[in-house]
Amino acid sequence: KLFRAMDALGLVFVDSRTTAETKAPDVAARLGKRLLQRDIFLDNDINVKDIKKQLRLAIDRSKERGFAIAIGHPHKETFEAISGSLKALSEVEVVYLKDL
Repeated sequence: KLFRAMDALGLVFVDSRTTAETKAPDVAARLGKRLLQRDIFLDNDINVKDIKKQLRLAIDRSKERGFAIAIGHPHKETFEAISGSLKALSEVEVVYLKDL
């Protein structure tokens, strides 16, 4: 029901993969939907240094594969790390999920 509702609203579902028992791949396959999944979780450790390290991993993955999905929370440290990584982020094109 969630996939259908999101389709109707023009929204994109992204599996955050917070559990190994995620059901999203099975549901997407059954519905014939493309499944977007996060590649990098930015702020498992909520400190600027580690978040910047995760951003670097996302940038490198994007260069290798053509895109990467990084997700995080709206923590002060996450915003600070992103703001402090603008030069590195300019190495890739940051886009909306709907454009992947």
